[in-house]
Amino acid sequence: MRAYRDCSSPQEKIAVLEAILNVLNVSPASIEEAQDLAVTSQHLLEETSSEPLPGSQLSRLASFLFNKRVYQSTFKPAIDDEQSEFIEAMADGRQRKAKWIRYRVWIIFFHALLAFAWETTVGKAIRGLIGVK
Repeated sequence: MRAYRDCSSPQEKIAVLEAILNVLNVSPASIEEAQDLAVTSQHLLEETSSEPLPGSQLSRLASFLFNKRVYQSTFKPAIDDEQSEFIEAMADGRQRKAKWIRYRVWIIFFHALLAFAWETTVGKAIRGLIGVK
């Protein structure tokens, strides 16, 4: 079975969702809801496709600068949360909130960067002094 992320059209995504739901023995009503969700997701992506999601460039930068473990534990969750909130704001037509999230993702990125720097310097020093690994 193809992965959902590999699908290029809404029809392919619907087919993958139907196959997954059929394997899980989910009712036809749930399949219709999944189809609606796939179509809605596609519309949201088309509406926001003129510009990348907030934090996309920061995410690429962090994944380049840091190893996979640090990126996935420190930066990815924060940026993913902001992107989800941005999509919800756009879906609800809340343009001001979406604009605020575009600024807030930068603040959160630098907060995560400072938290990582603190943990790797001061945190290690303190743990070394008290004898904790």
